[in-house]
Amino acid sequence: MQASSKARLRLKALVFVVLAYLLTFTVPWEPLRFIGGQMWAPGIAAVLVQLAFERRLSGLGWKLPNWRWLLAGLAFPAAYVGLAYGVAWGSGAAVLIPDPMAWIREVLEVHIGFPPLPAWALLPLFAAMVMTLGMAMNIVAAFGEELGWRGLLFPALQQSDGFKVAVLASGAIWAVWHWHGILFSGYHAGGDPALSVLLFSLMIVLMSVGMGWLTLRSGGSVWPATLVHAVHNVLIQGAFEPLTQRPETGQVVTGEWGVAIPLALCVVLGTSALWQRRARGA
Repeated sequence: MQASSKARLRLKALVFVVLAYLLTFTVPWEPLRFIGGQMWAPGIAAVLVQLAFERRLSGLGWKLPNWRWLLAGLAFPAAYVGLAYGVAWGSGAAVLIPDPMAWIREVLEVHIGFPPLPAWALLPLFAAMVMTLGMAMNIVAAFGEELGWRGLLFPALQQSDGFKVAVLASGAIWAVWHWHGILFSGYHAGGDPALSVLLFSLMIVLMSVGMGWLTLRSGGSVWPATLVHAVHNVLIQGAFEPLTQRPETGQVVTGEWGVAIPLALCVVLGTSALWQRRARGA
C-alpha cells in the first residue's frame, strides 16, 4: 500500500476517534438510554466519518456473514465468561449471594412485572428473558459501539498497519473510552479505581484480539463482534455478577474489573490459537 493511502487511513481513524470521544461527552444521551445511550456515539461517528471520507455508507461491515461466524460470536464470550465464573465460584475465590433465587424472583416480579411465580418457574423464565429480551436490548446497544470500533476503526488500522497494531490500538482506544466512567462516574465495583482501570483495560484489549480476528475472518462484518459484546454484557452485567457476592473491602475477583475475566480470556485465546496452529499443520 502506498504511503499516501496509509496516511489517509490513519487520518480517517484519527478523525473518527476524536469525533467519537466528542460525541460521547458533549451529547445529552440520557433520552436514548433505552437503546444504549452513549454507546451509540462511536456508531454515529463512524457513519459521519465514512460519509466524509468515502461518500458512501458501504464498507462499515453491515452485511451478515456466514452463520458459523455468528455462532463463533456467541461461543467466544460464553466460553471465557463461563470459565471465569465457573473457576471463581468453584474455587471459592468468589461466592454466590446468599439467596440467588430470591434475587431472580425480584428481577422477574418487581423489575419486569410478572405476577407471583412458582419456584420451579423462576430459573427457566429468567434464562428465557436473558436470552431473548436481554440479548435483543444488548445487541441494539452493542451494535452502536461496534459499528465504530470494528466497523471503521479496526479495518482502517488493519489496512494501514496490520492486524497486530490494529487489534492493540483499537482495543486501547476502546478501553480509554471507558476510563471516565470508571474513574469519575462509579462504573466499577469498588476496590482500587486505578487497579480497576488496569484490569478493565486488559480485558478490553484481550477481547479486541478475538473480536478483531472474527471481524477479519468474517469478511469485515461487525455482527460477530456485536454478538460478542452483547453476550459479554448480558452474562456478566445481567446475570453472573449480580449473583456474585461483593467483598466488603478490597478488589473484586470477577466482573469487568476483576482478574478472572482477563485470565479466562488468555486461556480461551491461547487454546484457540494452538488449535488453529495444529489444524494448519495437519
